Amino acid sequence: MRFDERGPSASAGLDFSPAAEGKRRTISARKLSLAVFGLTFVGSAFVALGAVWFLAVSAAQEDVRLMQSLRDFYTQSVDWRHPTNNEGGKALPVPTSFMLDFGRSLGIDEGRVELTSPYPFPGRTDRNLSAFDRQAWEYFQVDRNADQKALDWVAGELVLRFAKPDIMHQRVCVDCHNSTAASPRKDWRLGDVRGVFSKVTPLGDSVAVTLAACLCMALINASVVAAFIGSKRRIEAAKAASLQDPLTGLANRRAFGDQIVTMTSLHERRAFTGLSLILVDIDDFKRVNDTFGHPVGDQVIQWVGGVLSSAFRGTEAVSRIGGEEFAVLLQCNNREHARLIGDRVVKAVRSAEFRGEHDLDITISCGVAVRNLSEGTDSLFRRADAALYEAKKNGKDCAVLAA
Repeated sequence: MRFDERGPSASAGLDFSPAAEGKRRTISARKLSLAVFGLTFVGSAFVALGAVWFLAVSAAQEDVRLMQSLRDFYTQSVDWRHPTNNEGGKALPVPTSFMLDFGRSLGIDEGRVELTSPYPFPGRTDRNLSAFDRQAWEYFQVDRNADQKALDWVAGELVLRFAKPDIMHQRVCVDCHNSTAASPRKDWRLGDVRGVFSKVTPLGDSVAVTLAACLCMALINASVVAAFIGSKRRIEAAKAASLQDPLTGLANRRAFGDQIVTMTSLHERRAFTGLSLILVDIDDFKRVNDTFGHPVGDQVIQWVGGVLSSAFRGTEAVSRIGGEEFAVLLQCNNREHARLIGDRVVKAVRSAEFRGEHDLDITISCGVAVRNLSEGTDSLFRRADAALYEAKKNGKDCAVLAA
């Protein structure tokens, strides 16, 4: 059975219990740590993998440029076609063959620059276009100043494929290709794209190391956040404990002081239509302590606190403010209804069964006060306390509405 009343403009769901206060102030360390871990990992991985990509592309561009420069230098500086330059009957290699053989002589098995063409000379099947090179070559027919980049899987490993156009920009190259009998094409002109410089760069190790570093960074950040939030939660738990009555689990007097100030402020701002205070005192409690001892008295206090907390929504505004005294804050502006709630609380305690070491008939007295809109908290408390005093004078086990 619940007795609280909320006006039509009341803020439903207000919970002022210490546990609820702690819950409002506490952020889940696990969830926040996971969020920090995820954001750190994704963010750092995005930046780091971008850097790996940029460095790999830059290295590929530089390697291709060096090979182009090497071939151009060889073409211009070595008279490779003159028969008198042959030694022991062995002809000097053509520029492209020299460039490729030079790259292979460096002992580079992975990531070396290759040169392929849709028009390879007979017997040079190693220079046929791959699927990526063919796509790049077709693109270079439209834009000779571009390059092509793509990620691919080769033999189960992540690689960067890079391609740049091989452009006929020297007259000697045009003449050689057009005049050589074995040349598959003899209509070359300056500026034509005759092939594709390509390089395949393995990225597996770089990506693995990068992701491992990002994972370590994310774990460190998540651990720091977890430690910080854990410390904050301990502080909040200590603060919540300082606002909780250890015997009943209800809000204590300090928490009640915060509650009444907060609810008064909300009332003044018309967050809800009314505010009432009920002060509750256990009748003849001193006799219980003197007759049966303080342990039984503690049981009675706990039992009354349980009856009150079950009578109101979620113990949201029920406090233990003294030895056998309790306070209840209600969102209620109707004097008659507030008094009726006080009567029902008295009846609820009277009719409930006290389950303890002794069979006791426990009753309470209530003082009820409905706040005027301009009334201060001290005045409201004094009026409720005066009404409680009247209830005691009237024989106890009743509720009195303050004037």
